[in-house]
Amino acid sequence: MGDRNRSAQIGPGCYIGHYGGITISGQAKIGSNANISQSVTIGVLGEGERRGVPTIGSNVYIAPGAKVFGKIHIGNNLKIGANAVMYKDIPDNAIVVSNPGFTIVSFKDNRVA
Repeated sequence: MGDRNRSAQIGPGCYIGHYGGITISGQAKIGSNANISQSVTIGVLGEGERRGVPTIGSNVYIAPGAKVFGKIHIGNNLKIGANAVMYKDIPDNAIVVSNPGFTIVSFKDNRVA
């Protein structure tokens, strides 16, 4: 039945602003200075090779109601908007909002100077 490890790895500086309904898989990996809001789920998705949990970078804000799941990589220095659903990799320095899935509305490396 797969890995039953129940010890999420969460870096220092994790901030939970409002307690309530936060679910984090015991297999998740979250970097330092994560800011996790109420009603957030960080969980498992899929079967076989697709089965897995997110690896989340450092300096990440996850807004209320966001869902982050599956064997994906969430970069550093980014914001995930309220009720957004993350099921694909997200690059560093992004802002991601619901639309109704998600749209990357800002990506530092793609900005015109």
